[in-house]
Amino acid sequence: MICRNQSWNIARLIESVLQETAGFPNTQITLLDSLSTDSTVEIARRYPINILRFLPGARLTPNIGRYIGHSVSQGDYLLFLDGDMQLSRGWVEQALAVFAAQPQVAVITGATVDVPKNSDTVVEDESLLPTDPAQIPLPFIGGAGMYRRAVLDKIGTFNPWLKSEGEPELCIRIRQKGYQVIMLDRPMVYHFSDPTDKISTMIGRWRRRLYMGFGQNLRNKLGTEYFWPYFWERGYGCAPLLVLALGAATFATSLITRQAGWFLAWLGLVILVLIADALRKKSLYRMVYSLVQRTLVTAGTVRGFFITPQRPEDFPMQYEVIQQASPTADKDS
Repeated sequence: MICRNQSWNIARLIESVLQETAGFPNTQITLLDSLSTDSTVEIARRYPINILRFLPGARLTPNIGRYIGHSVSQGDYLLFLDGDMQLSRGWVEQALAVFAAQPQVAVITGATVDVPKNSDTVVEDESLLPTDPAQIPLPFIGGAGMYRRAVLDKIGTFNPWLKSEGEPELCIRIRQKGYQVIMLDRPMVYHFSDPTDKISTMIGRWRRRLYMGFGQNLRNKLGTEYFWPYFWERGYGCAPLLVLALGAATFATSLITRQAGWFLAWLGLVILVLIADALRKKSLYRMVYSLVQRTLVTAGTVRGFFITPQRPEDFPMQYEVIQQASPTADKDS
């Protein structure tokens, strides 16, 4: 579990994890705190779990948290969660059953149910949860998911140098090696958060450099078997670059020929596309939101591409142990 300033939810998350893993005695539970300034760590210390904390000045990204989580764990399966979540009842048991029965499955996730941040703890009616949920193949997952350690040890774990895009990048590598990524068609976690469909939220992500992972991955994968699979699935930040390049070319042509028609034709086509997008979405705001998102992803892709790749094994492990739970033998979860 990775968290930062989530004292408002950390007890709910930890208690849901303890409850869902109570039937598995060889379980290792670790919380990695990203330099919280509230009472997150103090609350977490009430529970029998391992607590790690980043050192002051350390880099802070979800990818680093997953990387450290993999390095300090011993289990055959690794479940990653974020500090603003609550684990759904029965999901762990169902996921472990799938792993045991299907060795080709390497990653399992479930539905993330968004809940307003100020909501009470979600109380589930277990009779409404499917006992044998459908398995849906996915290209990649988001933050919450369970991984088979043997596969991560074989192809490599999360890249801690990435600013973002850790889960998609890892899942593409996993699938390229013949393993499967699936979703159990039932709730996995309840995600307590403010609405995310705000332009201000995207601007905040930009300021935290969370769009640069697209470009980093393209740069890192140049000349490897993973470049084109990643490009076709996650390289949509490159499409606007082609549109801008065409605009620059038509502008230059108009200057050289002294005929504005070339550039005006390009500009008119762009405007028509934006109008069509607004009509399709039946919302001017959604069109503007999409335009801003594509612009930020494109800019992040360009910036990230110029970051020099570094080896994951050279990443500095900057954390300290705050609390060590009593060890258990032969951990397998």
